[in-house]
Amino acid sequence: MAEVQFDEVRYTQVLFRQLLDAMARPGKPVAVEPAPGEPGPWGIPKSRGDRCVLGIGLTLLDPETTFWLPESDRGFGTLLQRHTRSQTASVDRCDFAFVHGEQRFPIERLPRGTFTYPDRSATVVCRVRRFAREPFPADRLIHITLRGPGIPGERRLYIDTVHADTLVAWREINREFPLGLDWILVDEFGFVCGVPRSTSLEWEVL
Repeated sequence: MAEVQFDEVRYTQVLFRQLLDAMARPGKPVAVEPAPGEPGPWGIPKSRGDRCVLGIGLTLLDPETTFWLPESDRGFGTLLQRHTRSQTASVDRCDFAFVHGEQRFPIERLPRGTFTYPDRSATVVCRVRRFAREPFPADRLIHITLRGPGIPGERRLYIDTVHADTLVAWREINREFPLGLDWILVDEFGFVCGVPRSTSLEWEVL
């Protein structure tokens, strides 16, 4: 039975610093290493993007945290539980949500924090096909303009793809800073991009 076999402490320390860098400079793609190991029923996924998502799970989840993901990803949830000892929770009580950008999910039910405890909000780890600072060929390319702390002026990001309902809800939810959701986008090529709740966004479909 395949397992994740590598220096997990060193790997997660490096990835944690990379995630901090991504969140400090919203909209800036940051290259990360996928979780290494041999694919298998209880080992890592085959695709580079999914292996990066697994790496983020290994870095951010622990026995004190909870996560939610769609029912279709139950196998991946079992993998996260096995390696982090974290637990699943309902969508309205989770610390982290692992989702696919092109799929609609109940974003409006995720915890947004309170004005007394704004840190009690969820972080969304969102898997997309690709994102970049410049346009690229795609069936449905989303152009997002980001503004806020860590961004000189404004920053443009092109994403393939995020569901339109998700984009509408995301923008509205994060209007009430310090309430809102923090986002980590992950693409198929091993890049992550942070969009904290302090970042405002406008978007259009190209």
